[in-house]
Amino acid sequence: MNKNENALALEQRRIEPVDITDDKTQIVLDHGSPEKTNRLELPTDDKRAGEGVTIQSVDRALSILEHVAGATRPAKLQEIAEALDLKSPTCYHLLNSLVKRGFVTRNQHPRTYQLGPKINEMSRRERSHFEIRQTAIPHLERLAEDTGHTACMAVFSGTELTITVDVEAASGISIIAYRQHLSRAPHATALGKAILAWLPEPQIARVVADRGLTGFTDLTIVSLGDLVESLRQVRRHGFAVDAGEYSTDVFSLAAAIRNPAGGVIGSIGCLARRNNDDLKSLREVQQRVIATSKAISDACC
Repeated sequence: MNKNENALALEQRRIEPVDITDDKTQIVLDHGSPEKTNRLELPTDDKRAGEGVTIQSVDRALSILEHVAGATRPAKLQEIAEALDLKSPTCYHLLNSLVKRGFVTRNQHPRTYQLGPKINEMSRRERSHFEIRQTAIPHLERLAEDTGHTACMAVFSGTELTITVDVEAASGISIIAYRQHLSRAPHATALGKAILAWLPEPQIARVVADRGLTGFTDLTIVSLGDLVESLRQVRRHGFAVDAGEYSTDVFSLAAAIRNPAGGVIGSIGCLARRNNDDLKSLREVQQRVIATSKAISDACC
């Protein structure tokens, strides 16, 4: 098979990490979980039937939290109950739940309530995410300059894949256009698969249940078994690839970024126009992307 025939054959099937390199990742999961199988189970329709329905007790608990947060001093039970038009026993039980989870602190003398340590913890986490974005920017700028391709970082917000940092380069990839259907495309993009591969199976199942397996092109993964096999390859080789799965004229290669504990917190990658030799182009950026993801991960420690 000559070079042109080989390129044509690759255009007609998905490119996987094994097509780019035989090297295997050296990452070892701290929790030592076994290799994931293709027996991943999705949430049933019954479990999803109530989506969009509000739960009164949750709504009331959040109202209590907002009231406590807005108070100028620690508040008494009766004050909170009267302000929110709640019966005292109901308010007391909801406050107990908030106290148990750390969102509210109960003072003993006098018996009052104020914001708990969980709020500060969540705030620190958000600041950490901001710091990670700031840390990533110079690395992504260097990656874009070195490769001539658009470089970006992505994270999951719940089950929605979003690009948080992007540095456009000479490839001409428009991030605005690329983002258009990204929330439904974690299974079809290198940025999404680079994160999905390291998530616990219940989280993968929730992402698939919420976002589906939309077929964007003829090369898109549209079956759960194929997705599980593709994610296995991502774990084996340490990076994810997409050539024509999300957009027919775009290829991308991405790797996960990790926090100090080794948990995956996002992914970074390159986006570029497809050409007559996608494999060559992908091989050229593979090591740079992996090195950049490691540099960002190390800087987060």
